[in-house]
Amino acid sequence: MRSRGLTAVVVGSAVALGLSACAPAQPPADTAQDAEVVEAAVRAAVPEATDVLVKESGGLRSLAVATRLYAPGADESAAAHIVDAALAAVWESAPNGIDHISISLALSDPPARPSLSEVDGVDMAAVAETLGIDDPQIVDGVRLRVAARELAQRYGARPSTGADSDG
Repeated sequence: MRSRGLTAVVVGSAVALGLSACAPAQPPADTAQDAEVVEAAVRAAVPEATDVLVKESGGLRSLAVATRLYAPGADESAAAHIVDAALAAVWESAPNGIDHISISLALSDPPARPSLSEVDGVDMAAVAETLGIDDPQIVDGVRLRVAARELAQRYGARPSTGADSDG
């Protein structure tokens, strides 16, 4: 009897291991570190920004990067330049696999608790038009979502980024 019990445990363990191999892949554990790298790149590319928030989300095959900048010393006429520089910095510094970048810009100091979901900021439809972004996706008027295909056309292709996707 004892050998049958051991066999059942071994078979049960093998089945559990086999099933865990079929489980969905988890996102990379180092997204916080990746976000810090992206944030540093954006700060270097956009000296007007006094505060930068970056959050990555997604899985192993696609990645969304949300970015919010605060540039209280800048005016509306500089918005397109700031967004363009920030998009380029995110595109060049983020890990491979970017599906799209979402970006917003406030020309004010950050609140006590800054958030990526704030709905105040620069009119991104006007920024997208100034930059000539094809088919921009605007959320709440203040967040611009740019697909990998558009990013690759603007800033150059990246190896293994998924830039061929329609985002």
